[in-house]
Amino acid sequence: MNFDPSSLVYSDVIRRVLAGFSPSDFSVAVTIFGGRGFAKSWATGADIDSYMCGDPVEQELPGGGLLMYQSFTAVPSGSVSPRSTLQTDGWSSDGMEMASNDEMCIGCWNAVKKVVKKDLDA
Repeated sequence: MNFDPSSLVYSDVIRRVLAGFSPSDFSVAVTIFGGRGFAKSWATGADIDSYMCGDPVEQELPGGGLLMYQSFTAVPSGSVSPRSTLQTDGWSSDGMEMASNDEMCIGCWNAVKKVVKKDLDA
């Protein structure tokens, strides 16, 4: 598929595809010709509700292009967040909180940018 990446938002495209399917796992690979400057939102990765993403991978291509790969795994509804170490009003007495499926978003790209960079010359 060839289009102007500035005309579409990466995460919106993935959400539109997921509206028709409910995969337990999926991956996205995007080739950006011209480098990061042409990538717009496509270079930031995506945080998708109810999915946890694996380590994103960036690979610089000869001629200034960029290959980006991101994999996702569905998170079961009703997942429990870990026990809080902070005493905060609004938390249950045992420190456990249930996350609703509609509000769950376990991001990876922007939280801690642990991106594996690959070089073709290596």
